[in-house]
Amino acid sequence: MLKESEVEEELRGMRFSVPVAEWRVRAGEDHRGVSALWVWAILEEKDLSSDVCHEIREAVWERLIAAHEPEIGWVYVRFRAVGEEVGT
Repeated sequence: MLKESEVEEELRGMRFSVPVAEWRVRAGEDHRGVSALWVWAILEEKDLSSDVCHEIREAVWERLIAAHEPEIGWVYVRFRAVGEEVGT
């Protein structure tokens, strides 16, 4: 199983059109029993546009699946504003 801290470190090395303030990662099985990662990108509220979210979601998905398949079957990418609570 992937270490969440290692995935967070990998994500911190990625660059986007806006800065990501923080990454949170949880590993486990999804509702289908498939090994999955839940990734939360924490952004400034002003940066939470659909274009930015699409850019980040696609890049994160491609990077993590390419680097860790078949160890992970799916990556769920979510977005929160700085100060919002992140689900577990």
